Amino acid sequence: MKPHSIKFKITCWYTLILTLVFAAVLGGVFISSEFYSEDMIKAELQDEVKDLQEEMLRYPEHFPRQDYVSYYDDGVLLSIYDEEFNFINGVLPDSFSLEIPFQESEIQTVQTGQDSWFILDEKISLPDGSDLWIRGIHSFSSIVLMIQRLKLLITFVLPLLILFTAFMGFRLVQRSLHPVSVITNTVNEITDSSDLSLRLPESGIKDEFFHLTETFNKMLTHLEQQFLREQEFSSDAAHELRTPVSIILSHCEYSLAELEMSPEVRKEFLCIQAKALQMSQLVSHLLNIARAESTGFHPSFEEVDLEILAESAADELAGKAAQKEIRIEIQNYLKPPVIQGNTELLFRLFINLIDNGIQYGRTGGYIKIFLEQRGKNACIRVSDDGIGIPEENLDKIWNRFYRSDKSRSDSAGFGLGLFIVKYIVRLHRGTIAVESEVGRGTSFILTLPITPPAS
Repeated sequence: MKPHSIKFKITCWYTLILTLVFAAVLGGVFISSEFYSEDMIKAELQDEVKDLQEEMLRYPEHFPRQDYVSYYDDGVLLSIYDEEFNFINGVLPDSFSLEIPFQESEIQTVQTGQDSWFILDEKISLPDGSDLWIRGIHSFSSIVLMIQRLKLLITFVLPLLILFTAFMGFRLVQRSLHPVSVITNTVNEITDSSDLSLRLPESGIKDEFFHLTETFNKMLTHLEQQFLREQEFSSDAAHELRTPVSIILSHCEYSLAELEMSPEVRKEFLCIQAKALQMSQLVSHLLNIARAESTGFHPSFEEVDLEILAESAADELAGKAAQKEIRIEIQNYLKPPVIQGNTELLFRLFINLIDNGIQYGRTGGYIKIFLEQRGKNACIRVSDDGIGIPEENLDKIWNRFYRSDKSRSDSAGFGLGLFIVKYIVRLHRGTIAVESEVGRGTSFILTLPITPPAS
């Protein structure tokens, strides 16, 4: 249980309040029972002494020597003394001292060994003019024992009771806050998969969590609709642009091949052709992204030879690399270099990474591709000795349409290559990281499961 979690805080407050309540209740019971028991014993003592006093006044001839008189009633021991405090008749506790002084109408508390007593003395004048003393004695050792047991109960049982109730309270809070865990896990799943079609499960009980879940689902529905509209617009725009761009390219190719023109006009046609090619590549990228981001897109996986894909991508970009005298090297330590993946997507991954290395590489430099195995994963490392990426920009390179400073590169891309690479890696349940140092080059490190887990 984390110390800053809501469950921890609620449990702590609940336990603290419960402890205070228990302490107040048991303390009140302890104090009230002690005083109530003492008052009850003192009242019994006074009643018995008073009864004997009335009986002696009513039947003086029976006292003080008659033995049939009861000197024990309701736990009270009664005894009679003469004017000189000499014992005449009655009942005394064992080993009770006769030296305890008499105090008329005042209850004394006496401790003898392990026993505790209340003592009440009353003086009575008989009709014949003689004076006698009545002494009533009542033990309250049972009260002391009860108090001791109550203390033990409070000392040992109270902590256990608090721990038990705290545990049960925590379990109750944990169960009550379980929907929060469900919401968190589902939101994380949506974040990781970028699947806005997922929804939070709604409980049948219309409590606060039900309304929170309902609000989240409404927000997700709105976001999904907005995203689909944006996606549909991008796809439609790309499709609409494809036809005019193709027409421009075909007219440029025909004009450059078949028509006679001055060098100045040819130069302009070549410029138009280059820009049209660039536009065609952008349209192709937009269509690929629209297809990849569609909620129903689930690429098919088969056995893919990474070494062959890397070599094919290197061959396709060999001409572009030769223009900057960049050599492309492939070193394979993955035996066999086969994983479960989508051939088309992984080929695009290698194309984009190599093209990025060429675009930001230095003339006469290199691009090295390493393939190796790390546990159950295939590791792909693509390194170059190009211009590098400033540390503050490392997190931005994955953003759509992000482009590095044009002044630091010989050409300008669309800022979609690395975005597509990361998306392909995510579709394969892999990871990607980047290491870079300005002026010394960049390395992209990818790990792809040899056999991806089920979706």
